[in-house]
Amino acid sequence: MAQSQPLRRRRPSRRHHRHYGLSNANQLLLVLVVDALFCFTLVRPHWLEFSAGVSAGLWSFAVPEGVAAGDANSSVRVTWSAFCDPTRSNFTLPVVDEVAQPVGYEDAKFLCGLHDGYASLPEIIRALMATAVAFTTFTLVGALYLHLGRPTRAQIFHYGAVPALALLVAAVLAMTALILWQIDFGAFDNGDCIAMTLAGTITAFLVAVSMAIRWRWPGICAVPNEQREFQNSSYRFGRRSARAPVATAPSTAAEAALPASQPLERVLGDASDPPPRVTTFRQMV
Repeated sequence: MAQSQPLRRRRPSRRHHRHYGLSNANQLLLVLVVDALFCFTLVRPHWLEFSAGVSAGLWSFAVPEGVAAGDANSSVRVTWSAFCDPTRSNFTLPVVDEVAQPVGYEDAKFLCGLHDGYASLPEIIRALMATAVAFTTFTLVGALYLHLGRPTRAQIFHYGAVPALALLVAAVLAMTALILWQIDFGAFDNGDCIAMTLAGTITAFLVAVSMAIRWRWPGICAVPNEQREFQNSSYRFGRRSARAPVATAPSTAAEAALPASQPLERVLGDASDPPPRVTTFRQMV
């Protein structure tokens, strides 16, 4: 009967013992601010809505695509290419002969955008901003779950970068919405919504990058109390403390009666030894 060979124990991967960090309270607060800015730009009435005069102009005036045959000099007819000339600063829609209706610059750009097939652009931007709000909310919930759920080092290694990636996706979506809106309706007066969306997008990019850096290299963005915590819980210091000899009770009366003026280095041992390990996770500020 063949002798069964002993099972070899699989050595644990050291990558799970590398210390990966989580986002701190300041980053979570900035994520909350970004989420609030994106929500404000989504629900603000004048962000993607036009005035009633624009809609009335769409149905009250007819701008044909071509010039009527034999009536090329009539002011009632105008081509789309002539009306949507990008070099013009004053736009007019013909009503009858020698009577024209002045059109605002932003209204004219809206009319030209509809003709060019961008009628669904406001809905597209609404969908982009709603998706950005969803990803930002997921970032906030995921980061809070990692903090409150007491994750292991392996869980931090596998899922610690997910909130940063989700926030980066939200920033890209918001930037796409801004680019689409400014390309087609750059002259539309939307007030503080563009400024808030731009501020939220820039903040989201910066926070996402800082969260990714903190996850991979936690010591870079750590405050002093966090740096001490990282040293206490690191793999290298844990192995060193395990190999350190255990202190025994003094065997002689001479060793027990140490003088009061004993040097501090002799009492503490090697000054390069790591501080004692702790079992509780200090609150990060």
